Amino acid sequence: MKRKVIKKRTLWSREVFSCILGRELARTERSNQVFSVVEFGIGDFETNIEFGNRIFQVVAKELRFTDEVGWFKDNHIGVLLYNTSFEGARIFAERICEVLPTPPNFFGFKIHTFPIERQIQDGANYQVPQERQAVLSSLFASN
Repeated sequence: MKRKVIKKRTLWSREVFSCILGRELARTERSNQVFSVVEFGIGDFETNIEFGNRIFQVVAKELRFTDEVGWFKDNHIGVLLYNTSFEGARIFAERICEVLPTPPNFFGFKIHTFPIERQIQDGANYQVPQERQAVLSSLFASN
């Protein structure tokens, strides 16, 4: 498994993080729980290695024990926040942004929350989305 340990936290490779997201998406479909992924754009990591390492350190300090962090898309890291609504994920992302002194203009974040509202139906009528992999594919598509 490819990973980088940051302050006793693991930064998962894109492949492993994809598997973790797939597992959580399946759990969400079964239990009708919610989770969010915060996607941080960090620019070209090789060019911005100092900034990338600073982001990793800040994120690692803010994570709960149950959260996961990994490479998400090209030059983006994703933070999987279990049992966290859009609002909770927004608070998390804004807290990260506040801690960073003068982030570069390419830095930003997006929030993905699951289940997607249009997929939620009442109780026993909840229907699992037909193309779970399509959801993951769209998440991991390059910009």
